[in-house]
Amino acid sequence: MRATVSPAIVKVLVIDNAANPGLNNAILGNEIWDNREMAIDLGNDGITDNDPGDSDNGPNDELNFPVISNVNQNGSDLELSFHIDAPAGQYRIEFFENPNGIDGTGLGEGQSFLGAVSVTSGGSGFELFNEVLTGVTASAPATIAATATEFFGGTSYGSTSEFGPATAAQTILSPIKDTYIHNSQQDSNYGDSAILLIDKSGGDLGDSRALLQFDLSSIPAGAEITGALLQLNAISNSAPFTINVYEVTEDWDEGTGGTGAADWDYRYTPENSASEWSTPGGTVDSTVIASLTSSAAGLHFWDVTTLVQDWYSGAAVNNGLMLASPDGGG
Repeated sequence: MRATVSPAIVKVLVIDNAANPGLNNAILGNEIWDNREMAIDLGNDGITDNDPGDSDNGPNDELNFPVISNVNQNGSDLELSFHIDAPAGQYRIEFFENPNGIDGTGLGEGQSFLGAVSVTSGGSGFELFNEVLTGVTASAPATIAATATEFFGGTSYGSTSEFGPATAAQTILSPIKDTYIHNSQQDSNYGDSAILLIDKSGGDLGDSRALLQFDLSSIPAGAEITGALLQLNAISNSAPFTINVYEVTEDWDEGTGGTGAADWDYRYTPENSASEWSTPGGTVDSTVIASLTSSAAGLHFWDVTTLVQDWYSGAAVNNGLMLASPDGGG
């Protein structure tokens, strides 16, 4: 089915009740735009945030939407990088641009259909895909958004997600502080290191743990955080192990190397009782924000949406986060 729908108030609703189980509703190739409300709304309840592992259910199983991270017009070809966190299986990813503007929520709409690709999810969390729409030129690349639809083979499709955020609605943040701390070098500061070292040797959270902090002030006022990904590039990985993300609950200084904060025992200088971590090795909330198990080098992703939402709303103080392995002693 393909249709153009632009009466300014229409949106596609997928609801779930006794008469309508609300599953396997495929919304493909449709041009839906100039809406006062969301173009596709699973449950008629506003934005359905992506959730780690996409384990929830409801209308269309509340399928997670794709998040576009990069768009590049290379001659007559449109290069797209995007992430999805979806159950294992095949998915049709459809791309649309919105020259007339995007939905007020920051999610995209479907004014102009650009094309589609088929990808396979391993079901292991956020996965990065790099695809090309050959012979496609985008007139408004900052407004491109995508949907995901289950693909069962042939002409058989299942549930479709809501539109993901348009590229213009995304903010990329680099850490304002980053370092690591090490139990065997408790007085050493690695604030000037070009790498972050994480290991699983000894202790409940390993001997070496990475600390990161971000400045959220560049996120526009009144924005709704629909998703947040932590992205790191592993330059080496000696064996499969798990890396968890925890919220740091005390402030700390990055330091410039040598001795001084941040190190295993102290958060900042001068090193005295007032500047100690409450818990040696970094004071964190024990709740695991996100987790990844891998033996591979390359890009890895952790879904930190809930933590960033709390930081942005002021419900939590942004002391940053820690990456550490729970496999201590291995």
